[in-house]
Amino acid sequence: MNDEKQQGTVFETKQWMMLIVLTMSSFVVVLDFTSMFIPLPTIMGDLGGYLDEATWVIAAFILTFAIFLHPSAALANIYGERKIFLSGVTVFTIFSIACALASSMAFLIGARVVLGIGAAMIEASVFALIKFSFSGEKQKLAFKVQGFAFILGALLGTPLSGAITTVLSWEYIFWLNVLVGIVVILITPVVITKSTPVYDQQMPNIAGLFFSGIGLFLLFFSIVEGSQFGWLSPVILASFGGSIVLLFFFVVFELRAQQPLVNLRLFNNRSFALGNFLRWASEFASMGIYFAISDFLQTQIGYSALITGLLLLTVIVGGMITAPVTEHLTKRLDARWLVVPGFLCVAIGIFWLAHVSAETAWVFFLAPLAIAGAGFVAQEDLSVKIRDRDILPEQSDAAWRISYSIFLLGVGLGISVVSAIWQSQLKANINEAEAINEALLSCVVVSTLGAIIALFITAKRKETSNVYK
Repeated sequence: MNDEKQQGTVFETKQWMMLIVLTMSSFVVVLDFTSMFIPLPTIMGDLGGYLDEATWVIAAFILTFAIFLHPSAALANIYGERKIFLSGVTVFTIFSIACALASSMAFLIGARVVLGIGAAMIEASVFALIKFSFSGEKQKLAFKVQGFAFILGALLGTPLSGAITTVLSWEYIFWLNVLVGIVVILITPVVITKSTPVYDQQMPNIAGLFFSGIGLFLLFFSIVEGSQFGWLSPVILASFGGSIVLLFFFVVFELRAQQPLVNLRLFNNRSFALGNFLRWASEFASMGIYFAISDFLQTQIGYSALITGLLLLTVIVGGMITAPVTEHLTKRLDARWLVVPGFLCVAIGIFWLAHVSAETAWVFFLAPLAIAGAGFVAQEDLSVKIRDRDILPEQSDAAWRISYSIFLLGVGLGISVVSAIWQSQLKANINEAEAINEALLSCVVVSTLGAIIALFITAKRKETSNVYK
């Protein structure tokens, strides 16, 4: 019996090669946005530009990634997963070259917009290829391996980009994408079997894509550019109002559509809605920290990109200390009694961080970063388990796409809101340190809200057999 079970989780050589190709692709996609925080001050120095443009370098990528994830999955069903995967890797590789060769912030931002589309095509196809190429225990193991690559890309983003920026130059971060992309393009036809469409060709839900895409862009634009145009200017008021109207139409249209682009009815599942909000809040707070503190350490205190990346590893160290304790307590306590303290630790750590000055010594950052990191790990994995626990197997595809999009929107909105407050403070002639302190308080508010919402977590229900990232 044990031999049969063990045999069921042993990959063949071709399956291993396929999994390596897919995990390499996920790794560079995640690495791409986590590696942008550290080099931003250097990029601004080389290409010129202001804080709002620096924000768009990350936000533009995240925004198109989130918007095109759902239609990319539909296209994979229509034309085959391998074809869309290869197309995505090709787009990602070509526009990584464009990013590396950028001579202005406008050109870099434009290239990052298309890069996000390539990332969406890759990730949508990776999920589908694993799901349809593996089954049973092999599928569970394959998702765990791919999930590990995802986490590894997130963890290595800051130290690796710091080292590359200091030793070489920020452009080499994109050349790393190109190198991996070329390898994947060459190997994919050999190790990934040509896939066939799941159903007859049908056009994706263009109306849903239009409403969500334009609506989210206007929302991000009104937040990021509010300080530049003036919060009560006609441009910003029209953008914000337009975003609300378009996103309202998106919700109405998707709820009425026979084949919606996004299955919003999944939010009737209380655990799914609650878990996704908690994950959104966690990403908002964590990426807000990285965006603000990585700039402050370099531009105000004068640390190199390498030292900044290493100092931010303290977040990971704090998480490593918490992880085994959380794993042990998960078996004894209801999830809420771990998630609530987790978010409170994040709020306390960020509030502590929000007291920096240009004379702050490096040792000041260690404790608050570690406390915040401990809080992130204490609640993040449990938030994901809460999100997934009542999802049926036939709902897993749609649930994964929605959850990934919300994860991305948490990242994007965290950066954008922190940037907006930061810019507003600078425009009011507040010094850089105080401006960042005020901006970080938004992450404290969101983390505190996460702790309050986590109080509504219900008792654990029967686990389903669903597996997705």
